[in-house]
Amino acid sequence: MFEIAYETYRLRFTEEKSSYPPGPSGLCGTDIHIWLLDNGKELYHTHTCEPLGMPRPLLSEQQCLIHNEHLVVFFSGTICIYHLPELQLCCELEKVQIIHIVPFGNDLIVHDEVEILRININGDILWTFSGADILVSLRGENCFRLHKDHIEVCDFTGRKYRIACSNGQEIL
Repeated sequence: MFEIAYETYRLRFTEEKSSYPPGPSGLCGTDIHIWLLDNGKELYHTHTCEPLGMPRPLLSEQQCLIHNEHLVVFFSGTICIYHLPELQLCCELEKVQIIHIVPFGNDLIVHDEVEILRININGDILWTFSGADILVSLRGENCFRLHKDHIEVCDFTGRKYRIACSNGQEIL
């Protein structure tokens, strides 16, 4: 369990074994609960389920960010965007392996293992970029850098890319 601040409120996150029956693999998923609290009193509550039986904990503070009155949560290849304060689900997107998400203006830049994408707060994909290989470093260093107008990223082979933030095209 952990909490993060939102205005004068607290957002509390907990995980528990899913109340749903195991899937075909025999693995049980995990329910992730989110509460909006005011002085310890629950105002709003929502939950989502990770059905794949991923090891816990699924969620950490590094996987939650508040952006323009929205809560963005990502885990196990899923991005959930909730409107605050009522925790109304705006959208849910499935990706491969999300490394991190960073705000960019009113939008979000998603660094996934196989692509970089820019999405709006409704989950609409504005553009995507894929490299020649997966977009992670062989040596484990963070080679993703977001600048004012472009992104620098490298792939598994060490090839470096510069991507225009406006349209997702490689800058040569």
